[in-house]
Amino acid sequence: MLDAPDVDSVVDENRALARQMLDAADLWVFVTTAARYADAVPWSVLAPAAARGVLVAIVLNRVPPGAGEQVAADLARLMGAQGLGRAPLFVIEEHALEDARLSDSDIAPVREWLESQSADAQTRAEVAQRAVAASVAQVIHSAQEVRAAQEAEAALRERSRQLVDHAVDAALLRLADSTADGTLLRGEVVARWQEIVGAADFTRSLTRTVATVRDRITSYLTGKPAPVAPVEDALEAGLSTLIEDELMRLREDAEGAWRADQWLSRLLPVAVAAPNARELAVDVTHRWQAELLEIVRTQGASKRTGARIMAIGVNVVAVALMIVIFASTGGITGMELGVAGASAAVSQKLLEAIFGDQAVRTMTKRAQELLREHLAQAAEAMVAGLRAACEDNAPELVAADGEGQPVTVEDALKEVMQ
Repeated sequence: MLDAPDVDSVVDENRALARQMLDAADLWVFVTTAARYADAVPWSVLAPAAARGVLVAIVLNRVPPGAGEQVAADLARLMGAQGLGRAPLFVIEEHALEDARLSDSDIAPVREWLESQSADAQTRAEVAQRAVAASVAQVIHSAQEVRAAQEAEAALRERSRQLVDHAVDAALLRLADSTADGTLLRGEVVARWQEIVGAADFTRSLTRTVATVRDRITSYLTGKPAPVAPVEDALEAGLSTLIEDELMRLREDAEGAWRADQWLSRLLPVAVAAPNARELAVDVTHRWQAELLEIVRTQGASKRTGARIMAIGVNVVAVALMIVIFASTGGITGMELGVAGASAAVSQKLLEAIFGDQAVRTMTKRAQELLREHLAQAAEAMVAGLRAACEDNAPELVAADGEGQPVTVEDALKEVMQ
Protein backbone atom coordinates (compact mmCIF):
# COMPACT_ATOMS: atom_id res chain seq x y z
CA MET A 1 0.00 0.00 0.00
CA LEU A 2 1.28 3.44 -0.94
CA ASP A 3 0.06 6.79 0.33
CA ALA A 4 -0.15 9.09 -2.67
CA PRO A 5 0.15 12.89 -2.41
CA ASP A 6 -3.03 14.93 -2.58
CA VAL A 7 -4.50 15.14 -6.06
CA ASP A 8 -5.22 18.82 -5.33
CA SER A 9 -1.81 19.59 -3.85
CA VAL A 10 -0.47 23.11 -4.35
CA VAL A 11 2.82 21.57 -5.52
CA ASP A 12 2.88 20.62 -9.22
CA GLU A 13 5.27 17.72 -8.63
CA ASN A 14 2.98 16.24 -5.98
CA ARG A 15 -0.01 16.32 -8.29
CA ALA A 16 1.98 14.67 -11.06
CA LEU A 17 3.23 11.97 -8.69
CA ALA A 18 -0.29 11.35 -7.38
CA ARG A 19 -1.58 10.84 -10.91
CA GLN A 20 1.29 8.49 -11.73
CA MET A 21 0.65 6.40 -8.64
CA LEU A 22 -3.08 6.26 -9.26
CA ASP A 23 -2.50 5.06 -12.80
CA ALA A 24 -0.20 2.30 -11.54
CA ALA A 25 -2.41 1.14 -8.64
CA ASP A 26 -4.66 -1.93 -8.76
CA LEU A 27 -7.24 -0.25 -6.50
CA TRP A 28 -7.79 3.12 -4.90
CA VAL A 29 -8.73 4.06 -1.35
CA PHE A 30 -9.80 7.67 -1.40
CA VAL A 31 -9.66 9.33 2.02
CA THR A 32 -11.59 12.54 2.54
CA THR A 33 -13.15 14.44 5.44
CA ALA A 34 -16.59 15.66 6.37
CA ALA A 35 -15.43 19.20 5.60
CA ARG A 36 -13.95 18.51 2.15
CA TYR A 37 -15.71 15.56 0.57
CA ALA A 38 -17.59 17.79 -1.86
CA ASP A 39 -14.46 19.52 -3.26
CA ALA A 40 -14.46 19.46 -7.05
CA VAL A 41 -10.85 18.48 -7.79
CA PRO A 42 -10.87 14.96 -6.25
CA TRP A 43 -14.13 14.13 -7.98
CA SER A 44 -12.62 15.16 -11.31
CA VAL A 45 -10.25 12.23 -10.76
CA LEU A 46 -12.68 9.79 -9.15
CA ALA A 47 -15.51 10.13 -11.64
CA PRO A 48 -13.41 9.14 -14.69
CA ALA A 49 -11.97 6.23 -12.69
CA ALA A 50 -15.47 5.01 -11.91
CA ALA A 51 -16.45 5.33 -15.55
CA ARG A 52 -13.48 3.14 -16.54
CA GLY A 53 -14.25 0.51 -13.88
CA VAL A 54 -11.33 1.04 -11.50
CA LEU A 55 -11.95 -0.53 -8.07
CA VAL A 56 -12.42 2.39 -5.64
CA ALA A 57 -13.28 2.62 -1.93
CA ILE A 58 -14.14 5.85 -0.10
CA VAL A 59 -13.13 6.56 3.50
CA LEU A 60 -14.99 9.44 5.11
CA ASN A 61 -12.73 10.51 7.97
CA ARG A 62 -13.06 13.02 10.84
CA VAL A 63 -16.85 12.98 10.90
CA PRO A 64 -18.24 14.94 13.87
CA PRO A 65 -19.80 12.63 16.49
CA GLY A 66 -23.49 12.09 15.81
CA ALA A 67 -23.27 13.44 12.22
CA GLY A 68 -22.10 10.23 10.58
CA GLU A 69 -25.47 9.13 9.23
CA GLN A 70 -26.35 12.53 7.77
CA VAL A 71 -22.94 13.19 6.22
CA ALA A 72 -22.64 9.65 4.91
CA ALA A 73 -26.05 9.94 3.23
CA ASP A 74 -25.03 13.13 1.46
CA LEU A 75 -21.71 11.63 0.37
CA ALA A 76 -23.48 8.50 -0.87
CA ARG A 77 -25.75 10.70 -2.95
CA LEU A 78 -22.73 12.42 -4.47
CA MET A 79 -21.05 9.08 -5.12
CA GLY A 80 -24.13 7.84 -6.95
CA ALA A 81 -24.20 10.95 -9.11
CA GLN A 82 -20.53 10.39 -10.03
CA GLY A 83 -20.93 6.72 -10.93
CA LEU A 84 -19.57 5.37 -7.64
CA GLY A 85 -22.86 4.17 -6.17
CA ARG A 86 -21.50 0.62 -5.67
CA ALA A 87 -18.14 1.68 -4.19
CA PRO A 88 -17.63 0.76 -0.50
CA LEU A 89 -18.05 3.72 1.88
CA PHE A 90 -16.39 3.65 5.30
CA VAL A 91 -17.29 6.29 7.91
CA ILE A 92 -14.88 7.10 10.74
CA GLU A 93 -16.01 9.53 13.39
CA GLU A 94 -13.62 12.03 14.94
CA HIS A 95 -12.56 11.36 18.55
CA ALA A 96 -9.49 11.24 20.74
CA LEU A 97 -6.57 9.27 19.34
CA GLU A 98 -4.65 6.53 21.12
CA ASP A 99 -0.90 7.10 20.82
CA ALA A 100 -1.66 9.46 17.87
CA ARG A 101 -3.53 6.64 16.12
CA LEU A 102 -7.07 5.56 15.47
CA SER A 103 -8.18 2.51 17.37
CA ASP A 104 -8.24 -0.90 15.70
CA SER A 105 -12.01 -0.94 15.91
CA ASP A 106 -12.25 2.34 13.99
CA ILE A 107 -10.29 1.03 11.02
CA ALA A 108 -11.44 -2.58 11.21
CA PRO A 109 -13.98 -2.29 8.35
CA VAL A 110 -11.33 -0.80 6.05
CA ARG A 111 -8.78 -3.45 7.02
CA GLU A 112 -11.26 -6.27 6.44
CA TRP A 113 -12.16 -4.98 3.00
CA LEU A 114 -8.52 -4.64 1.97
CA GLU A 115 -7.78 -8.12 3.24
CA SER A 116 -10.72 -9.49 1.24
CA GLN A 117 -9.28 -7.97 -1.91
CA SER A 118 -5.86 -9.55 -1.28
CA ALA A 119 -6.78 -12.79 0.46
CA ASP A 120 -5.14 -15.08 -2.09
CA ALA A 121 -3.30 -14.99 -5.40
CA GLN A 122 -6.43 -15.51 -7.46
CA THR A 123 -8.25 -12.62 -5.80
CA ARG A 124 -5.24 -10.34 -6.19
CA ALA A 125 -4.95 -11.35 -9.83
CA GLU A 126 -8.61 -10.56 -10.42
CA VAL A 127 -8.17 -7.09 -8.89
CA ALA A 128 -5.06 -6.51 -11.01
CA GLN A 129 -6.80 -7.75 -14.15
CA ARG A 130 -9.70 -5.41 -13.44
CA ALA A 131 -7.24 -2.51 -13.18
CA VAL A 132 -5.54 -3.52 -16.44
CA ALA A 133 -8.90 -3.84 -18.17
CA ALA A 134 -9.83 -0.40 -16.87
CA SER A 135 -6.57 1.05 -18.22
CA VAL A 136 -7.06 -0.57 -21.62
CA ALA A 137 -10.62 0.71 -21.72
CA GLN A 138 -9.31 4.19 -20.92
CA VAL A 139 -6.81 4.05 -23.78
CA ILE A 140 -9.48 2.82 -26.19
CA HIS A 141 -11.90 5.52 -25.07
CA SER A 142 -9.26 8.22 -25.33
CA ALA A 143 -8.13 6.97 -28.72
CA GLN A 144 -11.72 7.12 -29.90
CA GLU A 145 -11.94 10.70 -28.64
CA VAL A 146 -8.76 11.58 -30.53
CA ARG A 147 -10.09 9.98 -33.68
CA ALA A 148 -13.44 11.75 -33.34
CA ALA A 149 -11.70 15.08 -32.78
CA GLN A 150 -9.38 14.53 -35.74
CA GLU A 151 -12.28 13.58 -37.99
CA ALA A 152 -14.24 16.62 -36.81
CA GLU A 153 -11.26 18.89 -37.47
CA ALA A 154 -10.73 17.37 -40.93
CA ALA A 155 -14.41 17.91 -41.67
CA LEU A 156 -14.12 21.49 -40.43
CA ARG A 157 -11.15 22.18 -42.70
CA GLU A 158 -12.97 20.68 -45.66
CA ARG A 159 -16.09 22.72 -44.88
CA SER A 160 -14.00 25.88 -44.67
CA ARG A 161 -12.49 25.15 -48.08
CA GLN A 162 -15.87 24.42 -49.62
CA LEU A 163 -17.36 27.66 -48.33
CA VAL A 164 -14.42 29.69 -49.61
CA ASP A 165 -14.37 27.82 -52.93
CA HIS A 166 -18.08 28.50 -53.38
CA ALA A 167 -17.59 32.21 -52.76
CA VAL A 168 -14.61 32.34 -55.16
CA ASP A 169 -16.45 30.42 -57.88
CA ALA A 170 -19.48 32.68 -57.56
CA ALA A 171 -17.32 35.81 -57.79
CA LEU A 172 -15.41 34.54 -60.83
CA LEU A 173 -18.67 33.59 -62.54
CA ARG A 174 -20.04 37.10 -61.97
CA LEU A 175 -16.82 38.62 -63.27
CA ALA A 176 -16.88 36.38 -66.34
CA ASP A 177 -20.43 37.50 -67.10
CA SER A 178 -19.76 41.18 -66.41
CA THR A 179 -16.64 41.31 -68.59
CA ALA A 180 -18.42 39.70 -71.54
CA ASP A 181 -21.98 41.06 -71.48
CA GLY A 182 -21.32 44.51 -72.87
CA THR A 183 -21.61 46.23 -69.51
CA LEU A 184 -18.17 47.83 -69.94
CA LEU A 185 -19.14 49.29 -73.35
CA ARG A 186 -21.50 51.92 -72.03
CA GLY A 187 -21.50 55.68 -72.39
CA GLU A 188 -18.13 57.32 -72.87
CA VAL A 189 -16.37 54.17 -74.10
CA VAL A 190 -18.65 53.79 -77.13
CA ALA A 191 -18.71 57.52 -77.83
CA ARG A 192 -14.93 57.81 -77.81
CA TRP A 193 -14.55 54.70 -79.93
CA GLN A 194 -16.92 56.11 -82.51
CA GLU A 195 -14.63 59.12 -82.80
CA ILE A 196 -11.63 56.84 -83.35
CA VAL A 197 -13.22 54.69 -86.04
CA GLY A 198 -14.09 57.96 -87.71
CA ALA A 199 -17.70 57.60 -88.85
CA ALA A 200 -20.83 58.93 -87.24
CA ASP A 201 -22.89 56.69 -89.49
CA PHE A 202 -20.87 53.52 -89.03
CA THR A 203 -23.87 51.60 -87.70
CA ARG A 204 -25.63 52.22 -91.00
CA SER A 205 -22.53 51.11 -92.88
CA LEU A 206 -22.69 47.74 -91.16
CA THR A 207 -25.91 46.96 -93.02
CA ARG A 208 -24.05 47.12 -96.30
CA THR A 209 -21.73 44.53 -97.71
CA VAL A 210 -18.66 43.33 -95.89
CA ALA A 211 -16.57 44.70 -98.72
CA THR A 212 -17.87 48.18 -98.05
CA VAL A 213 -16.90 47.95 -94.39
CA ARG A 214 -13.47 46.65 -95.25
CA ASP A 215 -12.98 49.48 -97.73
CA ARG A 216 -13.75 51.95 -94.94
CA ILE A 217 -11.23 50.22 -92.66
CA THR A 218 -8.61 50.06 -95.38
CA SER A 219 -8.95 53.73 -96.06
CA TYR A 220 -8.72 54.42 -92.36
CA LEU A 221 -5.52 52.38 -92.11
CA THR A 222 -3.84 54.83 -94.47
CA GLY A 223 -4.51 57.70 -92.10
CA LYS A 224 -2.72 58.79 -88.94
CA PRO A 225 -3.08 57.02 -85.59
CA ALA A 226 -6.00 58.43 -83.63
CA PRO A 227 -5.82 59.47 -79.97
CA VAL A 228 -7.05 56.42 -78.06
CA ALA A 229 -6.16 57.40 -74.48
CA PRO A 230 -9.72 58.43 -73.47
CA VAL A 231 -11.09 55.03 -74.49
CA GLU A 232 -8.25 53.22 -72.74
CA ASP A 233 -8.82 55.25 -69.60
CA ALA A 234 -12.57 54.62 -69.64
CA LEU A 235 -12.13 50.88 -70.17
CA GLU A 236 -9.44 50.73 -67.50
CA ALA A 237 -11.57 52.61 -64.98
CA GLY A 238 -14.63 50.49 -65.73
CA LEU A 239 -12.78 47.20 -65.52
CA SER A 240 -10.87 48.03 -62.34
CA THR A 241 -14.04 49.28 -60.61
CA LEU A 242 -15.89 46.14 -61.63
CA ILE A 243 -13.10 43.92 -60.30
CA GLU A 244 -12.81 45.92 -57.07
CA ASP A 245 -16.52 45.58 -56.32
CA GLU A 246 -16.50 41.85 -56.92
CA LEU A 247 -13.38 41.28 -54.82
CA MET A 248 -14.89 43.13 -51.88
CA ARG A 249 -18.12 41.18 -52.24
CA LEU A 250 -16.16 37.94 -52.42
CA ARG A 251 -14.44 38.55 -49.08
CA GLU A 252 -17.70 39.63 -47.46
CA ASP A 253 -19.50 36.54 -48.74
CA ALA A 254 -16.75 34.18 -47.57
CA GLU A 255 -16.55 35.76 -44.12
CA GLY A 256 -20.34 35.73 -43.86
CA ALA A 257 -20.40 32.00 -44.61
CA TRP A 258 -17.79 31.38 -41.90
CA ARG A 259 -19.60 33.61 -39.44
CA ALA A 260 -22.69 31.46 -39.81
CA ASP A 261 -20.72 28.37 -38.72
CA GLN A 262 -20.30 27.99 -34.95
CA TRP A 263 -16.77 26.61 -35.26
CA LEU A 264 -15.42 28.58 -38.23
CA SER A 265 -16.62 31.83 -36.70
CA ARG A 266 -14.01 31.32 -33.97
CA LEU A 267 -11.24 31.50 -36.59
CA LEU A 268 -12.25 34.86 -38.06
CA PRO A 269 -10.34 36.91 -35.43
CA VAL A 270 -7.07 35.18 -36.40
CA ALA A 271 -7.61 35.44 -40.16
CA VAL A 272 -5.28 37.85 -41.94
CA ALA A 273 -7.09 40.88 -43.32
CA ALA A 274 -7.80 40.96 -47.03
CA PRO A 275 -5.49 43.01 -49.26
CA ASN A 276 -6.67 46.35 -50.59
CA ALA A 277 -9.26 45.48 -53.21
CA ARG A 278 -8.73 48.71 -55.11
CA GLU A 279 -4.98 48.24 -55.45
CA LEU A 280 -5.46 44.62 -56.43
CA ALA A 281 -8.04 45.50 -59.10
CA VAL A 282 -5.87 48.24 -60.60
CA ASP A 283 -2.86 45.91 -60.67
CA VAL A 284 -4.88 43.21 -62.47
CA THR A 285 -6.13 45.74 -65.02
CA HIS A 286 -2.70 47.20 -65.73
CA ARG A 287 -1.02 43.81 -66.08
CA TRP A 288 -3.72 42.57 -68.42
CA GLN A 289 -3.52 45.71 -70.56
CA ALA A 290 0.24 45.29 -70.82
CA GLU A 291 -0.25 41.69 -71.90
CA LEU A 292 -2.74 42.77 -74.57
CA LEU A 293 -0.15 45.09 -76.02
CA GLU A 294 2.38 42.25 -76.03
CA ILE A 295 -0.12 39.96 -77.77
CA VAL A 296 -0.66 42.58 -80.45
CA ARG A 297 3.08 43.11 -80.94
CA THR A 298 3.74 39.37 -81.07
CA GLN A 299 0.94 38.76 -83.57
CA GLY A 300 2.22 41.64 -85.69
CA ALA A 301 5.70 40.21 -86.04
CA SER A 302 5.51 40.01 -89.85
CA LYS A 303 6.49 43.12 -91.81
CA ARG A 304 3.13 43.50 -93.49
CA THR A 305 1.08 43.13 -90.30
CA GLY A 306 3.56 45.24 -88.38
CA ALA A 307 3.22 48.03 -90.89
CA ARG A 308 -0.54 48.03 -90.56
CA ILE A 309 -0.28 48.13 -86.78
CA MET A 310 2.19 50.99 -86.95
CA ALA A 311 -0.14 52.89 -89.26
CA ILE A 312 -3.08 52.70 -86.88
CA GLY A 313 -1.24 52.48 -83.58
CA VAL A 314 -0.70 49.49 -81.29
CA ASN A 315 -2.87 51.02 -78.57
CA VAL A 316 -5.81 51.39 -80.96
CA VAL A 317 -5.50 47.75 -81.91
CA ALA A 318 -5.30 46.72 -78.25
CA VAL A 319 -8.45 48.74 -77.48
CA ALA A 320 -10.23 47.10 -80.40
CA LEU A 321 -9.29 43.71 -78.95
CA MET A 322 -10.64 44.72 -75.53
CA ILE A 323 -13.92 45.87 -77.08
CA VAL A 324 -14.32 42.57 -78.89
CA ILE A 325 -13.75 40.70 -75.62
CA PHE A 326 -16.26 42.85 -73.71
CA ALA A 327 -18.83 42.82 -76.50
CA SER A 328 -21.33 39.99 -75.93
CA THR A 329 -23.90 42.70 -75.03
CA GLY A 330 -25.96 40.43 -72.84
CA GLY A 331 -26.17 43.03 -70.13
CA ILE A 332 -27.44 46.02 -72.08
CA THR A 333 -30.63 46.69 -73.99
CA GLY A 334 -32.30 49.16 -76.30
CA MET A 335 -30.23 51.80 -78.02
CA GLU A 336 -27.12 50.89 -76.02
CA LEU A 337 -27.40 47.33 -77.31
CA GLY A 338 -27.28 48.46 -80.93
CA VAL A 339 -24.46 50.92 -80.40
CA ALA A 340 -22.28 48.52 -78.41
CA GLY A 341 -22.92 45.70 -80.83
CA ALA A 342 -22.02 47.90 -83.77
CA SER A 343 -18.85 49.05 -82.00
CA ALA A 344 -17.86 45.43 -81.43
CA ALA A 345 -18.54 44.57 -85.08
CA VAL A 346 -16.35 47.40 -86.32
CA SER A 347 -13.61 46.36 -83.88
CA GLN A 348 -13.86 42.78 -85.09
CA LYS A 349 -13.55 43.84 -88.73
CA LEU A 350 -10.69 46.14 -87.90
CA LEU A 351 -8.76 43.29 -86.27
CA GLU A 352 -9.57 40.88 -89.08
CA ALA A 353 -8.36 43.40 -91.67
CA ILE A 354 -5.03 43.59 -89.85
CA PHE A 355 -4.45 40.01 -88.67
CA GLY A 356 -6.92 37.73 -90.45
CA ASP A 357 -9.85 35.73 -89.06
CA GLN A 358 -7.91 32.88 -87.41
CA ALA A 359 -5.35 35.15 -85.81
CA VAL A 360 -8.12 37.27 -84.28
CA ARG A 361 -9.73 34.18 -82.78
CA THR A 362 -6.41 33.08 -81.34
CA MET A 363 -5.69 36.52 -79.90
CA THR A 364 -9.15 36.82 -78.37
CA LYS A 365 -8.95 33.38 -76.77
CA ARG A 366 -5.51 34.08 -75.30
CA ALA A 367 -6.57 37.47 -73.96
CA GLN A 368 -9.63 35.93 -72.29
CA GLU A 369 -7.52 33.19 -70.73
CA LEU A 370 -5.08 35.72 -69.31
CA LEU A 371 -7.90 37.80 -67.86
CA ARG A 372 -9.44 34.74 -66.21
CA GLU A 373 -6.06 33.77 -64.76
CA HIS A 374 -5.51 37.23 -63.29
CA LEU A 375 -9.03 37.36 -61.86
CA ALA A 376 -8.58 33.93 -60.28
CA GLN A 377 -5.29 35.01 -58.71
CA ALA A 378 -6.85 38.20 -57.36
CA ALA A 379 -9.79 36.24 -55.94
CA GLU A 380 -7.43 33.84 -54.17
CA ALA A 381 -5.46 36.75 -52.76
CA MET A 382 -8.66 38.11 -51.20
CA VAL A 383 -9.40 34.84 -49.37
CA ALA A 384 -5.82 33.72 -48.67
CA GLY A 385 -6.10 34.94 -45.08
CA LEU A 386 -9.16 32.78 -44.50
CA ARG A 387 -7.56 29.70 -45.98
CA ALA A 388 -4.43 30.21 -43.85
CA ALA A 389 -6.50 30.69 -40.69
CA CYS A 390 -7.98 27.22 -41.03
CA GLU A 391 -4.80 25.51 -42.18
CA ASP A 392 -2.36 27.11 -39.73
CA ASN A 393 -4.52 27.44 -36.60
CA ALA A 394 -6.07 24.38 -35.00
CA PRO A 395 -9.67 25.22 -34.17
CA GLU A 396 -10.29 25.96 -30.50
CA LEU A 397 -13.35 23.73 -30.43
CA VAL A 398 -14.06 21.19 -33.09
CA ALA A 399 -16.24 18.46 -31.64
CA ALA A 400 -18.36 17.47 -28.66
CA ASP A 401 -17.81 14.54 -26.33
CA GLY A 402 -20.45 12.14 -25.07
CA GLU A 403 -21.75 14.71 -22.62
CA GLY A 404 -21.99 17.45 -25.24
CA GLN A 405 -18.87 19.23 -23.99
CA PRO A 406 -16.42 20.63 -26.55
CA VAL A 407 -13.23 18.66 -27.12
CA THR A 408 -10.17 19.38 -29.23
CA VAL A 409 -7.55 17.12 -30.74
CA GLU A 410 -5.02 18.62 -28.34
CA ASP A 411 -7.25 17.87 -25.33
CA ALA A 412 -7.81 14.31 -26.47
CA LEU A 413 -4.09 13.72 -27.01
CA LYS A 414 -3.29 15.07 -23.55
CA GLU A 415 -5.80 12.68 -22.06
CA VAL A 416 -4.13 9.73 -23.77
CA MET A 417 -0.66 10.79 -22.66
CA GLN A 418 -1.58 11.28 -19.02
